[in-house]
Amino acid sequence: MKKNILKIGKLSLLLAFSFMAIGSTTFAKEVEKDVISEVSKINIEKLSVREVENVRQKINKELDKLPVYEDKKPEEITGINNKLKKISPMASSYPRRAGVILVTTDGSFGSLVGHAGIIWTSGTTIESFPKTGVGKHSNTWNYRYRKVWAVTTRQLNAHQENAVSNWCAAQVGKPYNWNFAITDARDRFYCSHLVYAGYLDKYNLNLNYGYWIVFPYDLVRTNNTYVIYRK
Repeated sequence: MKKNILKIGKLSLLLAFSFMAIGSTTFAKEVEKDVISEVSKINIEKLSVREVENVRQKINKELDKLPVYEDKKPEEITGINNKLKKISPMASSYPRRAGVILVTTDGSFGSLVGHAGIIWTSGTTIESFPKTGVGKHSNTWNYRYRKVWAVTTRQLNAHQENAVSNWCAAQVGKPYNWNFAITDARDRFYCSHLVYAGYLDKYNLNLNYGYWIVFPYDLVRTNNTYVIYRK
């Protein structure tokens, strides 16, 4: 237990530095390497509830600093340098549009804190869980989870994002990928890996904030997405 506490303390510190390093790509990548190294050695399920919660709260605090923007129009591509319309988180409505990425920090699976999925239809999401693998689920994240971020991509329009959701739906029935470092696998997927693979394979768009393991919160942190809803 003492060893795990020391690890979790170091992990929390590394997470803090990695979030602060968003403006410095080189430094961020070096810190991300350390974070991944530490996380890969920790089985979250073996830590105490308090230790896992410390990691979760650190992530929540930093993700909540990100601004919320108005969602794109159907044919709109916002781009990296285009000016976005910032809105109050209270004014944002829960998304129903296909291709929108959903991320939560609730729950933990192995060394992953949180979960990710993608909206397929207004009432359906595509998600991958350890027990059932890739499947269709109700689009009820606003009721299902305490913390939720919905993000959309800067480089693609809504129709292209819809195509990605169809790609993810085509993976239904495949098992869960417990080897989080194997992100090039296409015969099995973990939650954020599925979303990452869909955007990469369809449009060569990399949504991983760093490299190697794709953590759920990476899909929010990457410069290739922006937040359109936060709970």
